[in-house]
Amino acid sequence: MGIIFLLLNLILGVSKSTGRLLIFKSIIIILCLFFYCLLTGFAPSVSRATIMFSTVVAAKAFNRQSNIYNTLALSAFVLLVLDPYNLFQVGFQFSYLAVLGIVYYKDIFRSWVPAKSWLQDKVASLLAVSVAAQITTFPLGLYYFHQYPNLFFISNLIVIPCITVILYCSLLAIGVSIFSDILSEAFSTLASIYIEFVSRVVCVIQDIPYAFFDGVHISFVQMILLYCFVVTITITLKFQVVRGWWFVVGTVFLFLIYYLRYENKLNKDEVVVFHV
Repeated sequence: MGIIFLLLNLILGVSKSTGRLLIFKSIIIILCLFFYCLLTGFAPSVSRATIMFSTVVAAKAFNRQSNIYNTLALSAFVLLVLDPYNLFQVGFQFSYLAVLGIVYYKDIFRSWVPAKSWLQDKVASLLAVSVAAQITTFPLGLYYFHQYPNLFFISNLIVIPCITVILYCSLLAIGVSIFSDILSEAFSTLASIYIEFVSRVVCVIQDIPYAFFDGVHISFVQMILLYCFVVTITITLKFQVVRGWWFVVGTVFLFLIYYLRYENKLNKDEVVVFHV
């Protein structure tokens, strides 16, 4: 959605527009974003991005400042009003927690890695985004999928740039198909090549030894304790609260106690019947 947003801004020249022309172009961008969201079937993550970008566009059109946390909360509020059961969808939970982690932690990690060139800056930014997103989503990953991707930073460095090329090539293939079948086929072929490349890269990384921590089973309470650990250690480090380390140690201690209890429970045989 961000890629499409930047492309529409570039095509329409929003940065050079003012007044009613800016409002008119903003309406076009918002309609295009929601049309793309419609094409994806209004998936929670895409809907979240659509509402957030639309809020930013509307704010700029009326010369208002937008706050990323308020925008994130507004999109969650709208989606939950339309369908409260979105709260229990894995995509909804991952999307919002990932964005929250990126917004808060990205600049912190980015400042730790100096970059002297454009390429180094892009690589450092991608790494910072990857680590920031993992901090707020790894408890969910352990709870739902029972695994942790150890090589996420390598796959993101390759996959994210390729996805950008794939999306641009796909959009260009659709756009030029009106007047040139040859160009449309060329862009489609290029997109297919990149898709095949991404698929192969993911498979290769997946087959690397110790690419995942598999078979990690945690309960809902343990997941909450992991998030308590992340929050308490963040607050402790940010505000230099010495007593905060007691809460961090206490959270780890409680997690280990629940882990031992949950392990004993997993070793028992049981039959579960779901009646829907």
